[in-house]
Amino acid sequence: MPSTLRHFTDAFVRDAAPGEYQDEDRRTLYLYVNEKGARSFGFYGWISSKRKPMRRTLGRWPDINVKKARSLAVEKAKELEETKDESGALPAEREPSIEELVTLYTARRTKLGDRTPRWVEKAIRRSFADWHSRPLSALSRPMIENRYIDVKADRGTGAALVAIKALRALFAFAIKQEVYRGVNTAQLVDATSCEPRKRVLSEAEYGRVLAALDSPELSWWYRPFFRLLMLTGVRRTNMAMARWEEMDLEAGLWNIPGEKSKNGKPLSIALTPEAVTILRDIAEEGRHAEWVFPAVRESEKGHLTYPYEAWKKVLKLAGIPRDVRVHDIRRTFGSRLLNQGVQIEYVSAALGHANVSTTLRHYAHADITKVHAAVLAAAL
Repeated sequence: MPSTLRHFTDAFVRDAAPGEYQDEDRRTLYLYVNEKGARSFGFYGWISSKRKPMRRTLGRWPDINVKKARSLAVEKAKELEETKDESGALPAEREPSIEELVTLYTARRTKLGDRTPRWVEKAIRRSFADWHSRPLSALSRPMIENRYIDVKADRGTGAALVAIKALRALFAFAIKQEVYRGVNTAQLVDATSCEPRKRVLSEAEYGRVLAALDSPELSWWYRPFFRLLMLTGVRRTNMAMARWEEMDLEAGLWNIPGEKSKNGKPLSIALTPEAVTILRDIAEEGRHAEWVFPAVRESEKGHLTYPYEAWKKVLKLAGIPRDVRVHDIRRTFGSRLLNQGVQIEYVSAALGHANVSTTLRHYAHADITKVHAAVLAAAL
């Protein structure tokens, strides 16, 4: 049964429908709810000493609460890591497959509090899925180079570079864990870096998007979701995972906790009067008690996940090329602030950047119409 990733609270556990759930905060903690309504916690994770996944029962709710279950999951992982086989020795050494390494890598990064622990897993799955059963020692430099070329031709330089970086990270991890004794073959591949993406919406395109969002052809969430992205400049994932408890509409602030921020620091987003009005309207509709944008597919629970097809529909209605991505809305937000004379320090803070150089490198795109006007004015 596939598990659903959720933020565990005692209230959620009490009300959860029959199914299997995985805790957002402690990914090795699972909740199982049977058809009769019985609720139990379990541990499921990769145990490096045994080089295989392990599942264990932790206890039933409400005999143990969520806090206790998380603590038990940590203890169980440590206990299983230290367990030896009947002979008293750890399992015989064997070079793990790429799939096994990816699972171990993700579990390790999650344990260390990495904000994006699954990026390697996603990149490997997308670009090297047919190599999953192979060990790293089976990958030659020509193999990796040819795959890099194929990915670059199919999905572009950026995607190819991410794929190589993920493979390099996996090699480095295996070497550090002493389960692979060769060289980092992926490091030998000459992966050409690409310039930062610079696509932003022009003033004309910006207006056409606003008009398209008013179309009666769109579902209820299209306009508020994309309009709020345009008004706040937050990342798509932050908007999709927005909770009502994070919103202070009276103060006009959206307080994003550190665990949801890319740099790990809490982020306060200033909400314009229009943004506050949009959020109040959604709240009055009462569509969901926890999520601002609940899942829209019947097969999904929790928050909204993939707005990409919706964005393509908006672009089509607006008559804008499909090369504009959802993240380009964030870039447009930062560039519009800079073009309107807002100091770079404030723009950097609004975007949640750790330093100003990031803002300048990725978001400082001059409006060509203003450049044209300045050139004409200088020529007078």
